[in-house]
Amino acid sequence: MKNEKELQKKYMYSQILRQQATSLMEEKQMIDSRINEINITKGAITMIGELKKDNLMWSPLGSGAFMIAEVADTDKILVSAGAGTLIKTSRERAIAILDSRLKELEDADGHVSTELGKFISQIGTVDKEMKEMVELDEHRKGMEKQERSHRHEKTSGTVG
Repeated sequence: MKNEKELQKKYMYSQILRQQATSLMEEKQMIDSRINEINITKGAITMIGELKKDNLMWSPLGSGAFMIAEVADTDKILVSAGAGTLIKTSRERAIAILDSRLKELEDADGHVSTELGKFISQIGTVDKEMKEMVELDEHRKGMEKQERSHRHEKTSGTVG
């Protein structure tokens, strides 16, 4: 009975670890998506530098909608400064700002990956402990059954 309660505690702990690991995996996916988005944006800013005034390009409106726009100025880029504020800056400075954000995201990604690895390791340890507890309990029950059977044979044999 004590072993069963301990097994239940370990199972609950394992479930909590799995929920936390799932949450970290979701966070990592969001970070990875943001890293990818920034890299695509940096590439687009670089390509814009190759355009000439009056060239046509597809300009995003948001939500997957685009329109054809005429290039007027390839030297200035609007970049979000946070809190809904945009700043007008050079392409080089815009890329530097994005590189800074990218570094922060990569650091966060590394931290989340490290934490996720710890949770996965803990889950493995708890699962192994639970398996060993179940095997030990099955072994103990098998030995008890064998012992009862052996006692039954002794008592049956002495009657005749």
